[in-house]
Amino acid sequence: MFAFHFLPIGKQIVGIEFPQKSDHWVLRDNGSGSIAKTWDHLIFLESEGGGTRYTDEVSIDAGLFTLPIYIYAFIFYSYRHMRWRKLVNLNFRPLNDQLIE
Repeated sequence: MFAFHFLPIGKQIVGIEFPQKSDHWVLRDNGSGSIAKTWDHLIFLESEGGGTRYTDEVSIDAGLFTLPIYIYAFIFYSYRHMRWRKLVNLNFRPLNDQLIE
């Protein structure tokens, strides 16, 4: 993996699983790596009214690097949620940042 597309930060294992849930869909990335010894990321999709609720839940253990990685993850997932909302508002047409306010 590379931070900011150029700074090598080691290897990361992405361990995709689909835990069994009866009331909603779940995807789990039970990952680990050189820096983040634990990266347990759950994605939940649940019916809500006439739509779907999307939720990320992440547990991170990276020793002394846990706080900076937590801050990065918070920013990354907040940005991704913003992009999902834009995509939904555009009825899943391709995102083009020049046209989106």
